[in-house]
Amino acid sequence: MKKLLFALSITSLLFSCKPAQNEKVLIPKILSANGIFNGESSGKTDVINILDYKTGKELLTGDDPDTSKSYTLKYKDSVLSIQTDPADPKSASKQFASARYVNSKKTTLLVQLKDQSGLTAPCYILSLDNKKIDAISLYRPSKGAQDRKYTNGIISVNRDGYVVNNDFFVTNVKTRVYLIKRQNEAERIQGDFFLKSFDKETLVFLMPHSLYQVHYPTGLSNVIPLGADLPATLTGIQVWVSNNYSWHKTGKGISFLQKNPNENRIIDLKDL
Repeated sequence: MKKLLFALSITSLLFSCKPAQNEKVLIPKILSANGIFNGESSGKTDVINILDYKTGKELLTGDDPDTSKSYTLKYKDSVLSIQTDPADPKSASKQFASARYVNSKKTTLLVQLKDQSGLTAPCYILSLDNKKIDAISLYRPSKGAQDRKYTNGIISVNRDGYVVNNDFFVTNVKTRVYLIKRQNEAERIQGDFFLKSFDKETLVFLMPHSLYQVHYPTGLSNVIPLGADLPATLTGIQVWVSNNYSWHKTGKGISFLQKNPNENRIIDLKDL
């Protein structure tokens, strides 16, 4: 009996000493200005891999509309986690609600944690450059009265990029991250992303009583007041705008919507 107990204790000790799965904890940096994230890798295997959280199966992308799914990120033999609070190691999370490559080299990812403790789960850029990985937080403090309504995480803008919480625009292919100029610096834009210009550089947000348009590369902005007789649906508003406004370039080459001098002139709905 003593021999059996001794053998069991040795077995238990051996299993308890088994090393845990390698984990690399990333403490996010703060993005205070526009940035370029298109790092270099040392080869086809030097990439951040996206895996199904439950099965561990490698995926081409984690950008899936099925919100019941979640993802794990792995670099070589290490699982990546993000420590949301730099002062609290227990805040590290390795489960992601979404993850997608945003450059052709697969060295940059736009990710969102599987966490609903705040207004919406936090979003980050993960950037791999010559075997070094950085996490960049896509968060700006806000005191907006309607933040809960207008903080919507990652919104895809066709193939051109992503609007993140009305505060950042992330471009595809050669990744750049732009801070979207706020209408009021103390609060994120209090409206819904509505449309973009044909040259893909001006974003328009539908506010309660106006259209706020901002040229994200320069931060130049423009506000169009809207009347009280707007259609009740988003589709109706889009048609109304297409019938009453068209894109014009300023002397600086910036596209802004302007009211049509001729009511018969319309903009193409494919640009909405």
